[in-house]
Amino acid sequence: MAGKILGGWQTNYNVSLQTGFPFTVAARKDYNGDGIRADRTDTPSWGNNRSFTNTDFLQGSAPDGGSVMQSLHDDFPSPASGTDGNLGRNTFRGPGIANVDFSLFKKIAFKERYSVEFRAEFFNLFNRVNLYPPTARLDSANFGLSQQAFDPRVIQFGLRFAF
Repeated sequence: MAGKILGGWQTNYNVSLQTGFPFTVAARKDYNGDGIRADRTDTPSWGNNRSFTNTDFLQGSAPDGGSVMQSLHDDFPSPASGTDGNLGRNTFRGPGIANVDFSLFKKIAFKERYSVEFRAEFFNLFNRVNLYPPTARLDSANFGLSQQAFDPRVIQFGLRFAF
């Protein structure tokens, strides 16, 4: 009986590692009616194709020690009225995503026709905070901050009786 309970367990896992989603900093107003893109200064303090970390968005801090919002406001002035901004599309990447899902299950058969299957499933096993891209509109009070996260750890158990 102990062998039936202790032996025969199976596991599954899924590891997902992704770079952050691209985003574009948007101007305060659509000056010419064809979409919103901010201007970019000649010497941005963050360089090209800057990738952010979760810490940048959670603490609102820039790599140079300043605030995310102030650094981005300084780097991206509004374009002149009637002109397009000179910032390229999807210039920046938000925080990356790392997720591990894991399941443990066992099927116990008895009387040839009957079986019971127990499952334990763990989504986001290590409970890592995975943030959505930040608010990218310069006129938003939350500019430069991520306001939403993907699901935290979720655990579910299941028991199935087959006959």
